[in-house]
Amino acid sequence: MQNDINNTLNKSVQYVKSVGESRAKLLHNLNIYNIEDLITYYPRQYEDRTSLKKIAQLEDGETCTFEGIIASQVAENRIRKGLSIYKVTLKDDTGVIIASWFNQKYMKNVFKPGERYLFYGKIIKKFRTFEVQSPVYEKLMDNKELKNTCRIIPVYRSTAKLTQNIIRSVIGNALSMVEGKLIEILPDWLRKNYTLSEINYCISNIHFPKSDEDFKNARYRLVF
Repeated sequence: MQNDINNTLNKSVQYVKSVGESRAKLLHNLNIYNIEDLITYYPRQYEDRTSLKKIAQLEDGETCTFEGIIASQVAENRIRKGLSIYKVTLKDDTGVIIASWFNQKYMKNVFKPGERYLFYGKIIKKFRTFEVQSPVYEKLMDNKELKNTCRIIPVYRSTAKLTQNIIRSVIGNALSMVEGKLIEILPDWLRKNYTLSEINYCISNIHFPKSDEDFKNARYRLVF
């Protein structure tokens, strides 16, 4: 079993789902060459997106998550040559808010009236209207696990052409290859004396903690 997991950890990043030759070269710029490098490429910080608010509870200047129903078609406003703003109206049972994106023409094909989404971004008050600019969005669907909202999100040191979403996805795929298979090297007595969590739990929760307590447990063990 130990040989099997060691072989997996030593495999090139190109064995990870969604990593081709060009993406592997980008990961090499971050000194990531194999699967072990990937799962030990720890986040530099985290965004807490667990706070979920109603639209009427949103405040100017705060950054948070809220649910919105698409209440209009996406409208295109051309400000000047080379600059267009795409806006859509969102609503819930307490109010409305505008979501906007700059020079993102594809947004016209993303949303359909009546669909439910979660949005995460900075809230800005403009005159009597609230607006959220270039928010993260995630469609609400039955039995679909939320990946980018309503959870603690890792933020990694990156490089050109490697977005945070790409890095999160690649690391998530790598973790699925070793899930439950990492060998615990610390003896039971030591873990018990110092209240150290098990290694598989720690590697998973240092990247995608299910709660603040899970993150603290994972970090404590890995720092130790």
